[in-house]
Amino acid sequence: AASGSKDNTVRMWQLDQPKAVPVVLRGHEDSSVSSVSSVALSADGKTLASCSDDKTVRLWQLDQPTAKHVVLCGHKDCVTSVALS
Repeated sequence: AASGSKDNTVRMWQLDQPKAVPVVLRGHEDSSVSSVSSVALSADGKTLASCSDDKTVRLWQLDQPTAKHVVLCGHKDCVTSVALS
């Protein structure tokens, strides 16, 4: 499971170990008015996409969650939804 938050992080939760500390993905710009507004997992479970008020979409490779992620730019305002197909 994955969640996005007003603290500009994405957290990955292990459903079979609900008390385990989640993996925290950082990268969205920190701002008092910014937050991660949506997350989506790819069908194969290898990629997570997140979007934010920082006007970006970010792609994370889940087999290496702390590795450098891809940043997609171009929106002129907050990105409120993301989907993968």
